[in-house]
Formats: sequence, structure tokens, C-alpha cells
Amino acid sequence: MDNIDTNVVAAVRALYASDENAKLFLDWCAEKQRDVRETTIERMMQVIDISRSAAVALARALEAAGCGEFLVGRRGATSRFVWAYSRISIGQIAAGEVEELEGVIDPVDEDEEGASGVRPLTIREAKNLLADSLGVSVEQIEILVRA
Repeated sequence: MDNIDTNVVAAVRALYASDENAKLFLDWCAEKQRDVRETTIERMMQVIDISRSAAVALARALEAAGCGEFLVGRRGATSRFVWAYSRISIGQIAAGEVEELEGVIDPVDEDEEGASGVRPLTIREAKNLLADSLGVSVEQIEILVRA
């Protein structure tokens, strides 16, 4: 691993340890099966249920860590984060699962990634949807899972 990669690994791990949104997003990245070249701000907002400003801040933090480049949408284009490395690899590095960064491998379009079917809701997403539909705060929603 060269010096640039070592700096990226250290920066990603520091971001993971200090930023809850980064931790949630990088954990999501680590679980993915396929790589993408870029991730839209809207996708970041959707997968970890954050505001647009928080997603932009996350993209800027990932850029500062050396993970890729944040591109602001202009003239109808959407704002997005272009990965310099495999997002799967970055997520796994952040969590301490692997030690070496990999390049983007056999990427698919972000639209194709979700085309495999409907994914199940997370507890957090379910609570937010229930709170919105019932007109109550998220803190008032309790989900009990019995096995």
C-alpha cells in the first residue's frame, strides 16, 4: 500500500469513528455486493435517512478523506459523489474488516443497483414512515420484534 492509500485509510477510519452519518453510510457501503462509479446525494439521503445538507456534508467529508470527488449538480445534473476507490472496500476499511483499498470493480449504474427488487425497510426507516403517517414524533414510535 502506498503513502496515499495509507493516508486515505487513516482518514476514513477517523471519519468513521467521529461521524455517525459516515458510520451508517460506510456500513451500508460495506454490505453492498456491487460497486458503482458514483453515488447521488439523493441516494445518500435515502439509505441513511438524512437531510440534504447532511448528505452534502458527508460527501464533502468523504472527499476530504480522499475517497473520491464531490460534484455539485449544474444545469439539471444531480449532485453526486464519484468514487476513487471501491465503495465496498472503503466501507470495509472503515470498519476494520480489511486493510487494503481496491479500485472500483465491475461497476453498475446506481439505477441498476436498486433494480433487483424492493429492499426491506430498516427499523429506523420504518419508525420514520410510521411517525410521518401517524403525525407523531419518531420518539413516540416503538417497534417490538419477537422471535
